[in-house]
Amino acid sequence: TPSNGSMSATMPNEFLPHAAGSHTIRVTHAITGGSFVDVGVTVLTGTPDYFELTGCSGTVPAGEWCDITTKLFDQFGNELNLSEAGNLTWTTTNGNYSEINQQYFPDHVGQWWLNLTSVYGVSSELLITVGHGEMAMLELNVSSTEITADERVYVNTTRVDVRGNRIAVVLPAENWTKIADGQLTP
Repeated sequence: TPSNGSMSATMPNEFLPHAAGSHTIRVTHAITGGSFVDVGVTVLTGTPDYFELTGCSGTVPAGEWCDITTKLFDQFGNELNLSEAGNLTWTTTNGNYSEINQQYFPDHVGQWWLNLTSVYGVSSELLITVGHGEMAMLELNVSSTEITADERVYVNTTRVDVRGNRIAVVLPAENWTKIADGQLTP
């Protein structure tokens, strides 16, 4: 009876562990009235099997670093030291990843993949949603700069964030100041 994992039912019996750590295998002899022998076994972690990437949850604003946590596990979920994965390669479909800070820097609005691959072929990916970042400027574009008194001028307002992402915005009437005659309709 192992304290962890299982024993094979064929001869010779094999101990098939799952969790790393100190474990015992108890061998009981039914004929001698239940006498037993405990065998101590130290189970080390297995070979790297998968990564777990977390962080940058929700919608991350463009232009703001967000933390990424990377964990490495063997096939039974025992956590390994990340160095056991060997050399790592980070790629992203947009933005940048800093191995020094373990952070992702989003650039453009959208959904982007952060990919991790080790020299041993273990890989993982994390989908990151990037939204508009801090506003850098507001653009005002008019439909015409010269009109007759019975025509309209359309003013298109576009918010531009620190990474150049653009989004059309409607400004409330109270945000406008009328300089001359006419009527403003948001």
